[in-house]
Amino acid sequence: MIKFIPKSFLSVVLFVTFLAINFAEFSYAQTRGGGGGGSSRSVYVTGKSGALLDFGVHYGQSEAVGNPATQDFKNNTSVYDIKLGYINDDNWYLGGLYSVKNYSTLAGTTNGKTGAVGFGYFFRNNFNFRAFYRFNETYGEYRKGSGFQADLEYKVSFASNFYIGALISHRQVAYKENDTIVSYQEYTAKETYPAISLGFLIN
Repeated sequence: MIKFIPKSFLSVVLFVTFLAINFAEFSYAQTRGGGGGGSSRSVYVTGKSGALLDFGVHYGQSEAVGNPATQDFKNNTSVYDIKLGYINDDNWYLGGLYSVKNYSTLAGTTNGKTGAVGFGYFFRNNFNFRAFYRFNETYGEYRKGSGFQADLEYKVSFASNFYIGALISHRQVAYKENDTIVSYQEYTAKETYPAISLGFLIN
């Protein structure tokens, strides 16, 4: 009998990240005198507008283990998002994104990439929500993909203008062309990933 064994280390990384976030927020509150008289803006934005550069990383691995005489199935998925945008004095965000995805199995590797533009809002409780329109996306033999991405994220400062966080990202993309399928019909891919993130605010 074949059983599926998830081997993603991201759940552990996210747990450690959240512990680090909570510790960083507690330390920040202590240095600010428990938050009394401080800025009403979020710790992440630090009460200033500026250019925000941040990186999101997802990595997952799974493996099917069966008869030792047969070849096991194993896959790795990695997603890297690079975002560059601007946060104004009212906490609104406008920016762009470049995303890369790699999916590898014993049979080979499939690569994808896309660009996106979007907007969002940074709340005072360190959460932020950003939505992007993805365009001209490619993934393996699939071409001319377009769709949306929605990210819900929690970030706090850990050193000056540097930030760490965790997020949930949902993507939905429709591909209009395929290089190998003759009678191809539009295919829509829907994916949701957890990820860790690092950012830097330039102000």
